[in-house]
Amino acid sequence: MVRVARQGTANLDNAIRQLAQNKVTKAGWFETAKYEDGTQVAYIAQILELGYASKNIPPFAMLRQTIDMHENEWKRFLQQMSLRIVKGQMTLDQAMEALGLLVSGDIRKTISTITSPALKQSTIKARQRRGNSSTKPLVDSGLLLATVTSLVEG
Repeated sequence: MVRVARQGTANLDNAIRQLAQNKVTKAGWFETAKYEDGTQVAYIAQILELGYASKNIPPFAMLRQTIDMHENEWKRFLQQMSLRIVKGQMTLDQAMEALGLLVSGDIRKTISTITSPALKQSTIKARQRRGNSSTKPLVDSGLLLATVTSLVEG
């Protein structure tokens, strides 16, 4: 015979109710993040992620690299968080917010480590005219890196 403590049953019922809420964690750039000229950072991030052949911009694949490097780690993290939810140690919202922080942090790390493809000489000269001597991709103004964030919807 298996006995289940009332608290354990209540925790499991609560976890099931929380999971039925259809919430989603999103990480990246959202519409509030904009450059000084009003251009959304998400738009620029998409161009940098996929490249823009007609403008001679190569893809940097910062999101795809992050997913490739961390997807299994995120799955393990979610498994750990699920156990904590079932044990009543945290709520679904807390777990999803923690996941968002983890993923957005991993995106920032990837951006900060990308060194190729190398910047074109014309890009380096344009940066220098604005007083930026960095030759590292994806860090011209710092806004791309600074505005990676996450949110829970639903």
